[in-house]
Amino acid sequence: MITNSFLFFTASGPLIQTATQHPKGEEGLDKIKKLDKKDDDKRKLKPVAPGQPPKFKTPFNNLVDMSEGDLGHSESLLEPIGDPSMKVSWTFNGEPIQAG
Repeated sequence: MITNSFLFFTASGPLIQTATQHPKGEEGLDKIKKLDKKDDDKRKLKPVAPGQPPKFKTPFNNLVDMSEGDLGHSESLLEPIGDPSMKVSWTFNGEPIQAG
């Protein structure tokens, strides 16, 4: 015996939800917007005189107990001051330092 059935679905409301699903509703979204705005404000570069050196946001890691020929790795975070297209290059005696 073969049985056929057809199902028809109808939406009881809009298919695209426009209301927030944040647990705290609009209040929660407003808090997120405020935090995003703070981040945006921090990202904006303040105008300063050209030629300012970048600011180190985190210090370099100290490399200790190393001998000549050892490989070392250190990281730091630089913030460009007045130059969002800043490029950093490291040199020793006027020559670029090669990685690896």
